[in-house]
Amino acid sequence: MKYPSLNCFNPVSIHDRDIVNSFTEKYGPQSCEYSFGGLYAWSEIYGIKICIYDDKLFIHDSSEDTLYVPLGDDVSSDYIKGLSKHYMSAGGSGCVAFIRPETLHEYRDAGFSIFSMEDESEYIYSLEALASLKGGSFLKQRNLISWFRRHFPAYRFLTLEKSMVSECLGLLARWAAQKKDTDFEAMDEEKLVIEKVFASFDEAGFEGFVIEIDGKISAFTVFSRLSEDCIVMHFTKFDREIRGLFQTLFIEAANCLKQRYKYLNNEQDMGLPGLKYLKQSYRPEMIYPCCCLMPQALINQNPQ
Repeated sequence: MKYPSLNCFNPVSIHDRDIVNSFTEKYGPQSCEYSFGGLYAWSEIYGIKICIYDDKLFIHDSSEDTLYVPLGDDVSSDYIKGLSKHYMSAGGSGCVAFIRPETLHEYRDAGFSIFSMEDESEYIYSLEALASLKGGSFLKQRNLISWFRRHFPAYRFLTLEKSMVSECLGLLARWAAQKKDTDFEAMDEEKLVIEKVFASFDEAGFEGFVIEIDGKISAFTVFSRLSEDCIVMHFTKFDREIRGLFQTLFIEAANCLKQRYKYLNNEQDMGLPGLKYLKQSYRPEMIYPCCCLMPQALINQNPQ
């Protein structure tokens, strides 16, 4: 089996968009972490690098010294075990993330341990279900949307365009100021990432929507394509003082996106109780686990 050297990896650039998308379109990964939009947006913060080798896409997160399961043909559990051993012998951790849940049994008693990182699990929704919000479990969301539409009947739901970027950044600052118990370091990182996204919005393949109230942008969301049937929602910011605004943006976006995609990946809750409650309240069709492979030899070297 052939594996690339870490010297072959390079930082994600705007020029990698087509090649990364060709792999995600062909192999249809479920994790949002494979989307070019996410890789490009967070590449500098997490030191994400990629490599095309032996007709496979390899991804390395330098901040965690973790490889992703490669995208390509013949990526079996034996191949992944060999990949882990190869990188550990080269001085790396040997950790491999995004092991497919249905293959976990193939790693039992093979010198590895599997860890499921609950805070990194991803929320995947049916866009058809989000667009309709049918049933008693969505009564609260429907009531909030009705309240918003009664009080702001002239609101406008629009496609996010480059001319709106400055106003969206102003909204981001207001949104941050309204938050309580803020992790300022994380907020600063996210601000840098959103600025990077807006600076290369069209070139990197990002899309988005906004809601205008009285000619002023009060909410925006940014997303990018993961595969033929799935879109990833990366950022959603809104005036937190306007009741029902978020819920209205969410259902309007779902109604537009369902024409092109079947699923929405709304990323992780990062262990934040409020965000976890919100994402679970929309009844995900699947909570996709983040399963990581760790060599037992590494665990033995660093016992807890």
